[in-house]
Amino acid sequence: MVATQIAVREAKRQNAAYRPHAVKALAQVAEARRDIDMHETVMGVVKPLIDDDAESDPMDVDKDESKASGAAET
Repeated sequence: MVATQIAVREAKRQNAAYRPHAVKALAQVAEARRDIDMHETVMGVVKPLIDDDAESDPMDVDKDESKASGAAET
């Protein structure tokens, strides 16, 4: 149980360069620990990261369909 607690703590760190590695390690621990259900714990760590990313980097969408499809203007 200590390894899972450490993996969760490390994945919650705010260091942007370190976080992807820690989240990957958390995923590996969760996959290896099939004897316990870590779904809620992992989602509690990952969901805020996904939400923050979605809010800070909106996808650019062309509103003019003809320009987006590359249609030639006449």
